Amino acid sequence: MLEIRFCRLDEIEKLQNFLHEKWKASHVLSRSKDLLLWQHHEDGMEFLNYVVAVLETTGEFVGILGFIPLWKFDPTLKHGRQIWLSLWKVDERPGLRPGIGLGLLSYLEEKLEPHSIGVLGINEQVIPLYNWLGYQTGEMNHFYISNPAIEAKIASNLRLPKITDSGTQNRLLPIDDPSGFDWQNPGYLPEKNIEFIINRYKKHPWYQYLFLRMTMNNGGVALIVYRKVKTDNSTCLRIVDIWGDIYDAVDCTNDWINILKKEGAEYVDCLNAGWESQVFEKMGFCLKSATETIPEYFEPFEPKNMKIRYAVLSATDKRYVFFKGDTDQDRPNKIN
Repeated sequence: MLEIRFCRLDEIEKLQNFLHEKWKASHVLSRSKDLLLWQHHEDGMEFLNYVVAVLETTGEFVGILGFIPLWKFDPTLKHGRQIWLSLWKVDERPGLRPGIGLGLLSYLEEKLEPHSIGVLGINEQVIPLYNWLGYQTGEMNHFYISNPAIEAKIASNLRLPKITDSGTQNRLLPIDDPSGFDWQNPGYLPEKNIEFIINRYKKHPWYQYLFLRMTMNNGGVALIVYRKVKTDNSTCLRIVDIWGDIYDAVDCTNDWINILKKEGAEYVDCLNAGWESQVFEKMGFCLKSATETIPEYFEPFEPKNMKIRYAVLSATDKRYVFFKGDTDQDRPNKIN
């Protein structure tokens, strides 16, 4: 017999062993209990945010599905019932009944009744499954602005930025504490707020995120979250979140070049799905082409392009916007 339920806190070691043996040897979540709890546990809960399939005869895990409710970072977001999926794995040994993976997802949907489900980093082989389940699928766009004053060592073949208005600056201003940001709800999904930004980024236990206030033509503002990424011989900047209606965003090329020069970074990049390419091009970003290389993975560093695919299922027709910081994509893979 097989039981499907949430993973208990006293089963963390069992979950980590499954990750190590069935997903990837020495996976960071199998090694770091602190990271596992930070990403998949809510204060006061007796369970982890993992659905598990358990053999009742032995208590052995034969399937897992991780998830991250957005209300983990602010309980007031619970009304939106929005969740992200993370690691989804079923033991492939012969003899197990079929449909365990779908059983995990069905249990999650039954218990949480989500209004939207998003997932990033899926492989190409499972796209037909997500499409069959009614999800919208696609591939994230990769945008960048290069630093013309530094030799590229991380990326290759990047185009120089087009500076169309050399006199305009100060459209991007640093913010030390995002709690004072003059918040404007953009009305798309997933729904976030300042408390989410603070708890997800400002209070991150391992990564140091930086914040910018971007002013647009219509007087509106958006909040940009990014972090500095270093390799052995170079540095880049990675935008992981932008919150605000950026449709009327304007050219910020000069501001970004000044930031890149100050940080000694060779480029700033941004992964996105949900906004049209023209929105980022108005801000001065280039859409990465097939002949250009901007690595995706840095822990460990892999100097090659990677396709980041997404799937999303929503009960509404609101725009759904993905960035690098969503789901579990911007997660430490090395913890000292």
